[in-house]
Amino acid sequence: MTGCPSRARDEELLLAKISAAAGRQRLGKRRVTYPGVPAGPRPDAANGLALLKAWCAGVVVVCAVAAVVCGMKRAVLAAIAAAVVGVVSLGVLAFAQVGPRKRAARSTSRHARLDLYEHGLTVAVEGRIHAVRYDTTTIVRNGVDYTLTDVNGARIVLRGGSERGTAAVSSHGEFRAADEWGPEIQRAVRG
Repeated sequence: MTGCPSRARDEELLLAKISAAAGRQRLGKRRVTYPGVPAGPRPDAANGLALLKAWCAGVVVVCAVAAVVCGMKRAVLAAIAAAVVGVVSLGVLAFAQVGPRKRAARSTSRHARLDLYEHGLTVAVEGRIHAVRYDTTTIVRNGVDYTLTDVNGARIVLRGGSERGTAAVSSHGEFRAADEWGPEIQRAVRG
């Protein structure tokens, strides 16, 4: 088995924590669940990767020119220097493209979840469960962002996301079907 039991166990533990938080706050019966949107690369990370790729290309060109200019005698030394710089640059590039994205996608897609209940909602983000009661919170909408206050006074931002997603989450969560849950939360808080 390749980790499915561990994943199933993680989901069971998450559901138990969510149910316990909802029970403590007397949120009532669960009505619907929305999964978190898997994280993708952030736009600022994409710009950084483009700069890193351009730098790597520049290093290769400079080393090649240095090898030609220095002549045959120093060509071997220039080739070794170019190889070392190239390998280090490619290692940094590979880490920048693969490392952070995998960690962010794993933490977001498996652990972000929005559950709507009769009298409130729960938001699971990065292992923390936030409970919100409709009768004690306020809601502020800004585009596809909905800012709420949980029962402990912490501000939570719920963001409408697409199927592909664009951002990781920390103090906010990105969830599919904002056109469904957004108006429902607004009605419940105001109603």
